[in-house]
Amino acid sequence: MTIRENNKGLSLILYLFSFFLLLEWIYPLKEVANTGNTSLFIIFIILSFILYVFNAPFFPVFVLKIIFISFSLHHIFFDKPIFGIEWVSILLTDFMKNIGLLFAGNWSQLTNEFRTMLFFILLWLIMYLLRYWVIVRRNVFLFFVMTIVYITVLDTFTPYNSKFAIVRTVFFGFVLLGMLFFQRFVERENVRSTQKLMTKWMVPLSVMIIGSIFIALIAPKASPIWPDPVPYLKSYAGADKNGNKEGIGSSVKKVGYRVDDSKLGGPFEGDDTVVFRVVAESRQYWRMETKDLYTGKGWKASKPDATSTYRMQDDIPISLNKGLVPSSKDEKENRKKSKSASITLEQRSPNLVHTYGFTNILYNKPSGIDPEKEDAFSVNDATEKITAIQNNDPLYIRDYMVIYQLQRYSIKK
Repeated sequence: MTIRENNKGLSLILYLFSFFLLLEWIYPLKEVANTGNTSLFIIFIILSFILYVFNAPFFPVFVLKIIFISFSLHHIFFDKPIFGIEWVSILLTDFMKNIGLLFAGNWSQLTNEFRTMLFFILLWLIMYLLRYWVIVRRNVFLFFVMTIVYITVLDTFTPYNSKFAIVRTVFFGFVLLGMLFFQRFVERENVRSTQKLMTKWMVPLSVMIIGSIFIALIAPKASPIWPDPVPYLKSYAGADKNGNKEGIGSSVKKVGYRVDDSKLGGPFEGDDTVVFRVVAESRQYWRMETKDLYTGKGWKASKPDATSTYRMQDDIPISLNKGLVPSSKDEKENRKKSKSASITLEQRSPNLVHTYGFTNILYNKPSGIDPEKEDAFSVNDATEKITAIQNNDPLYIRDYMVIYQLQRYSIKK
């Protein structure tokens, strides 16, 4: 493969616009995948492009990137000394275990450390392809189209809003395509590329692109010709508008937990999908939320939605923990009254399962979450649904412990 990088300044500009396009793949990760520390991925991309600009040898580049990935994993997941051998040993053991899970097809059991490493490798491969498309082929049309499709799909099916992302992508993409077309023309026709010739090409190209985008932004937009496909696709896949698999749009629905219980009835089939697992000392009643008004067609809350926020050390006043025996000064007596249960959520959700007499919920912060920020619980006063949050954003916790007291009720009352 012949690398044509004689003009370092031009290569730098081409890599710069390629970098802006690649950033559009990173920006949605915070909203779509709840991914933190995206700045490390951006630094990795910048480092790779700088090494490509200076055409560094393969072996030093390989070693430098491996070192950067290793130190990034340490920064995200480990609190041990960076120059110690302990975290390296833990990391290597974890990778060997995950390689077995990978080949066995157990994707859901892969650890966050291994998934982050795979994402770094994916970025590495994408940047290698970008270098090939930009420097060798002089054509990034395929990557430009893939970026457009990626952004539009996320905008359609996820909470990510690509209103400005699509404008940025179109601008950077067309400028890059125009510059690469000019380079192909110069190399094919053996024309001497001068700064004056480049200016004559780029000025009208930039004016045309900026003018087209400006007109597109201020011009009136026609209403959609086709109906929104998302509800149809979700109903075809057996999901409601909230994403809960229930079979809306089909004649047979499924039983199970869902947010919207306002329309029930009709034929249904069983669904043995595991929602959560419990390890407890005794059988308990577990719930996610409650609704107390039956409309004749389904259930809803009789009170209007209102949300209260509590710190982790606060007592959460809901109906399931009313009548708790106050803690005594005797710690042994308190331990006798208190019980614990380990909860593992099999379905990704920020909402926490709780039981009668619960006094506290304990958990370790998930990997990638800022340990300095204080967590809290958001409680829906109408349905008593408890949601873990951090900075008002949902916090997805898979494993946690519920502390509760066994309740006794008087038959006379």
